[in-house]
Amino acid sequence: MDREQRVRKFTLDKESPIQGEEPQHPAWSECLTHSHDHFNPATDHAGEHQVAKKTKKTKSKRKEYTKDDIKLLKAHSKARTPVAKLSKLMKRSEGSLRQKAGSLGIGLGHQR
Repeated sequence: MDREQRVRKFTLDKESPIQGEEPQHPAWSECLTHSHDHFNPATDHAGEHQVAKKTKKTKSKRKEYTKDDIKLLKAHSKARTPVAKLSKLMKRSEGSLRQKAGSLGIGLGHQR
């Protein structure tokens, strides 16, 4: 379907899909006279290209387990401290704590 057929089709159905509602695009009738492509989201009404901004990726910071961290982990394992409390206390993720506890061969959490 070329541009003229799209314009002709739109001018025949001037009403929106819901009675009394304005068309979704506020300047649609004005835009029909322009020659830019409405089906390309990279162009705006002036025909200029919009460039998306790149988001900065946060690099994960790895923190080694010290001897004190391991002692604390073993102590809390014996005390059956919930993993959520332990993760806030040690400032590490629950997954990280569970991985380390598994590699040390100790159980973790209050429901074991």
